[in-house]
Formats: sequence, structure tokens, C-alpha cells
Amino acid sequence: QLHKLFEPAKFGGAPVLQVFDSLFGASTDRGCRTCAIGVEPNPRHTQRLDRLESTLSAAGAGVIVLRGAAGTSESQVTLALPRKGAGEGVDLDARVGDTTARSQRQSPRELMVTVPQFDLAAIIRHVRGRLPKHAPLLMKLDVEGQEYRILPELLLSQSFCLVTKVFLEWHPHIYSTEQLSARQHVGAEQRGRRGVQAANALARAVTTTTVQAAGTPDCPVEISALDDETYLTGHMSWPHAPVCAKHATLAGGARAASISETPVSGYCSETVLTCRSRDHKCSHCKTGYSGSWHARRFNITSLDECARMCTGCQNCAFVSYLPSAQPASCEWFSECEAPLYPMAGALSRAVPRRQQDE
Repeated sequence: QLHKLFEPAKFGGAPVLQVFDSLFGASTDRGCRTCAIGVEPNPRHTQRLDRLESTLSAAGAGVIVLRGAAGTSESQVTLALPRKGAGEGVDLDARVGDTTARSQRQSPRELMVTVPQFDLAAIIRHVRGRLPKHAPLLMKLDVEGQEYRILPELLLSQSFCLVTKVFLEWHPHIYSTEQLSARQHVGAEQRGRRGVQAANALARAVTTTTVQAAGTPDCPVEISALDDETYLTGHMSWPHAPVCAKHATLAGGARAASISETPVSGYCSETVLTCRSRDHKCSHCKTGYSGSWHARRFNITSLDECARMCTGCQNCAFVSYLPSAQPASCEWFSECEAPLYPMAGALSRAVPRRQQDE
């Protein structure tokens, strides 16, 4: 959404653009009058967020991306990430777990990591305190079920009411007997039917209280169910022209150097989607900016064999071969710029179009 805010012309038809226009005015001069703060806990998105933040900042946009989870206090939380190769390899639904020792008893299909947690109420108050009195403040809250913990604190502190409009995604099925019994880090008191019923009753109460509070004279915030996921896997080019000329530091649209055909150590980035088939049958090759193939499943044992997997994969321009990953993988990317991420045995290279056409 940050990229859509500052370069809307690249995201034609995205529903959120109408909201941006109504709150922040025409996109032609929005870049100098609007700032944005993102909060993302998933470390698999770090490289792309670093690139997005740096390029938008260089283009003159006021952007900060906090690497951590939104919560009710300044602390640390554990994050459960699906392991690569589990399901479809999608890590977009990473969830926050307990911070107790029990949270370390993870599923074989999950990887537990510790990330910072930020006090969302404090962030809202800080931002509102530095804005003109009637300036709009837009928030998107999609925290995979943690809204039932965060919203009561936002309401009690009245921080929720400082927001003009909020895109709020509810996760009403986050608590179920099957889910709780499968999540070993959740306390035993919540595994039983009574615990599930109590948790669901609390979730319903939070939902009702939040909806009833919104739109009143004392709390004029507008709640929207808009969940714009257009261009989710499609890659748009990074900003190479100023979005606010007076703050831009771009040097004539200069780009960072991409890696060449010569193999280099390291891998390009974390991938989001796992391809279950070769070439054109993998839909991510046409719509995504990265993906991966299970090395053993496709008998990939070298970087060159990984590069040959690019054949027919429309958006593949670079590959990384990760023999020491669990599981070993061949990963493709539409962009890959130095410096690369280190990993034992990992190699990367560009795949020229002529090789893809062979």
C-alpha cells in the first residue's frame, strides 16, 4: 500500500486509490504533503522493504518501515513462519505467538523467530500530535487475529478515535478447537471447548464494542472493510523519479547494480511463493516477482540446472541455488541487486534472455 500511495499511476484500478485521493488529494502533489509509516514483523520481507523504503525516501517521500509487530507494548514477540516447502510456501500469514517457553515447541512445518513489538497506541498518538488539527490519518490494521488484543488497548487509550479512517480486517475464526490443539504453544486452558468458547465470546465482544464506538461524536473514526490486495504478487518497478522534488535525492533515476551472469556467493532475497510445476504452468512466473522450486523434487543439483529452470518462466531474470537450505531450493527473481544475503553454499547469477529462449 505504501507504493500505491506515492506512485498510484503504476497501480491502475486498485480500489484503495480512491480512498487515497479522497483523503490526501490529487496524486500530482501528494508526495510532498503525505507521510507513511509501515509496521511489518515478517523478516522474509526485509530486503524488499529495505529497497522500498530507501527508493521512496530517495524519491522524496516521507516513509518509515518499522521491522516488528504491532502490539500493546514495547517488547518482543515470537513469530511463526511456515517453512519453505510447507503448503504453498506462502509466508504472508505469519502469525504472532506467545512469548512463553511453550511457544518454542513448534510444528515441523513452522519456523519460530523473535521480533520486536511496537506499541501501536503510542505510535498513533505520536503521529497525531505532529499533524495539523484536521489532517487526515489513515490506518490499515491486518494483524492475523491480534486485533482482538490490540483494539481494546486502542479504545481504552482513545488512540483509536484519533484515526480518521481505518481499514480493519477481522479474523473471526482465529480460535477453534482444531487450531488451538494444533498450536502447542497455546496454554492448555485454551485447548478445551470452554476455552475456545470464552475466546470467541471475547472476540465477538471486541468486534461489537469497536463497531459501536466508531462513527460517534466522541470517536468519529470510520471503519472500512476494504482489503485491497491487487498487485499482491505482481512486481512494479521501483521509484526512479521524484515523488517530491524538493526532498528527492535521486540522481537522474540511477539504479543499483544488478548481478551479472558470473556466479556470486549468496542469494538474492527470500521468496514468497513455491512453484509446483515447471515453466509456464507455474502461474507465479507471469504475475510474480519471485518464486522457488524444490530442488530435490525437480532434480536440481547445481546453479546451472537452476538457471535452466528459467526456461518459460516469464518473469525470471535471476536465480539463486540454495543447497544448504531446508529444503534445498532453486529460487528465481525478476530483480537481484548486490549485496546478496549470505548462506553457506548459496550461489546466484543472472539468466540472460537468450538462454531462456533456448
